Amino acid sequence: MTGGNRMTAQSTSTRVPEATIGSRVSTNPTSVQVFTRDMVLEGNMHAKPGYKGRVSDLLNGPSRFLALTEATLWKRDGFAKIGTPVESSTAMVSVEDIEVLLALE
Repeated sequence: MTGGNRMTAQSTSTRVPEATIGSRVSTNPTSVQVFTRDMVLEGNMHAKPGYKGRVSDLLNGPSRFLALTEATLWKRDGFAKIGTPVESSTAMVSVEDIEVLLALE
């Protein structure tokens, strides 16, 4: 029994503190439409607090990917959406692959 108690004590000492579990940074969402070579994506782009919030700031920032939440993806033909849309809670787009990004707000 004592060995079991030691294991419990040891495993609890490596746990993540309760205050950090589920913590989120508040952001300023902007609704956008993104065109890559093959796809059109629509969703919410998020700027961190203190960021100017401009689309260009996020594209020229240090991240190589743009995260979109509440995303919908289509194949594209020119600027037309084709096929059945795919929905995702989060989509990551390589900044290098973005051809056109439109702020919808």
